[in-house]
Amino acid sequence: MRRSLNLVSVLVLLAAAAVAARGQSLPEHPALDDEVRKAYASVEPSIRVEFHNAMAGLARDAAVRPPADIESATNILKFISYNKAAIFAYCFAETRRDHPPKNPRGRSEANIFLTTCVDGQFAELRRYTGVRPYVMTFFPERVMACEQQARLQSREALLRPYDFLALDRPRLYDFAKFNRCLMASE
Repeated sequence: MRRSLNLVSVLVLLAAAAVAARGQSLPEHPALDDEVRKAYASVEPSIRVEFHNAMAGLARDAAVRPPADIESATNILKFISYNKAAIFAYCFAETRRDHPPKNPRGRSEANIFLTTCVDGQFAELRRYTGVRPYVMTFFPERVMACEQQARLQSREALLRPYDFLALDRPRLYDFAKFNRCLMASE
């Protein structure tokens, strides 16, 4: 019994890792567009709350920070919120296609494939937020080329930023690819 349980655990972990690895740079798949749009729309309320809470924190700092810092931080929050929503939407659509839930009304958090994909993608986004300032300081010439390699223009066309984000230059990225490019030795 214990051996079969370990085998099942290993298989689940391997399948989850495969979803996460594939999620690093998902190919565009027109059949998923509807599912992606629905998922994107469904996370808008939680992204809005998270964004407004972060903005409230910035507002408290406004008295002690220069306006340019507040504006820059606001744009970064919009960029991160937009990318987080898109990551979730694509992970959700891919997971539902590849591993349809047995109970469609189940909670997203209970779907190991979805949480693995989202966690992996969010980890790459967090890594990017730490790597980019370093690269901007020491290797600024890399940023533009890496942006172009990692940009997901077809996803940008499919998922416009929510109205409350109002980005001047909406950009979606494959952050795993972006990070690899930024940290590549020349």
